[in-house]
Amino acid sequence: MDIKQALMNKIYDMEKVAQALDIPPFEIFFLGGSGCILGDYIYRMTMDYDFVNLNYNANIGRALAILGDYDMVESELAPISNTMRVRAKKLTEFKYLDIYVLSREDIIVSKLCRFNDKDKQDIDILIKEASIDTIYKIVDEILNRDDINNKVKSILTTKINTLRKMYNV
Repeated sequence: MDIKQALMNKIYDMEKVAQALDIPPFEIFFLGGSGCILGDYIYRMTMDYDFVNLNYNANIGRALAILGDYDMVESELAPISNTMRVRAKKLTEFKYLDIYVLSREDIIVSKLCRFNDKDKQDIDILIKEASIDTIYKIVDEILNRDDINNKVKSILTTKINTLRKMYNV
């Protein structure tokens, strides 16, 4: 079984559990390595899930636990755009839950603050089919938010300049 199918199978299981427990349908927005794989942007090994924390209640947490290793990304502490929904790609394989993958551009921006070797490798691939204008619009939006941590803003400003130099954009 390939890695994408393994990731999908756990999400299918989560969907079944949500239905079995009568948990109302909810949205989930994947990013990070799992988002890259689920969105067919990149193929690499990962079995952890990264998604945006939408202030899930404890009942939804029971379904999310099926995913196993996961990180909920706080939009106040990470460069996540408030307009991510507009660009997100819906995974139509799921019928009960609303499963989305962030756009290439949103994932690139989300990786800028950490910017470790794996993030740089992912960005190298993602940027080839990404809109540079959209990346800059997302960064501007985040930098103009009042609810985001100032340290995140400072790091993002530095890293977007690094991105400009690395890719001559």
